[in-house]
Amino acid sequence: METRQPPDVLKYLRLNWKGDSVYSLIDSNSPVSLLASSPLNAGKRDFPHTMSHLDARRWNARYKRESQTWLTHKPKQLLVDFLHLLPSDGYVLDAASGVATNGLELARRGLKTIALDISSVGLALAKQRFQMEDLNLNAAVIDLKHLQLPKDKFDVILNFNFLERKTFPLYRKALKPGGWLLFETFVRNGEVGPHPEYYLNSGELLGAFEDFDIVHTKQLKIPRKSRDTFRRIDQLVARKPM
Repeated sequence: METRQPPDVLKYLRLNWKGDSVYSLIDSNSPVSLLASSPLNAGKRDFPHTMSHLDARRWNARYKRESQTWLTHKPKQLLVDFLHLLPSDGYVLDAASGVATNGLELARRGLKTIALDISSVGLALAKQRFQMEDLNLNAAVIDLKHLQLPKDKFDVILNFNFLERKTFPLYRKALKPGGWLLFETFVRNGEVGPHPEYYLNSGELLGAFEDFDIVHTKQLKIPRKSRDTFRRIDQLVARKPM
């Protein structure tokens, strides 16, 4: 595999970080390492700073418990349906990527994938998947509440099953003119549990990107596995104006 330096997007994250929740930088040719410390082995040891974050602890535990299942996940159907519209080179940002299943699909197409997630375990699994196919992955373990992104850098941004409203203006800025946004996440549907901030309001997603060229927008009902109810998700495929 070709040896590559981490791309300038990750250098930007390191240089412009104003929070305390970027914990590590991962690329496909070196061990997971803390930004300001020594390399660690992602497969054998957790990041101490990451493990102090409740979301990181929860997701790290889940990825460890269900690792084999996550390694067999397929890309989102929304991505599959609109893959033919997307470029075959350039940069893709896989935000809240988990094991980067969707970023992997675009890496197979020829794009350079940058995966961001709160879970070091999830990104270590992502690295494993990419290496199995001799593909390059660059990633950072990061709390997206504190994200900063460079302007006009990405050809594609993916956001699935995750909502942090602070990312809306960042995605708008970070996409190149003509760049693609594929966004899918949950919408308020009556009782939403203890974290209503994780759910879109109806029409909110479209409103945040209404000046983009809208290729697809739809709300779907998804049956719950555990009981006779359903969840709603909003989908958006949009292109930043040239």
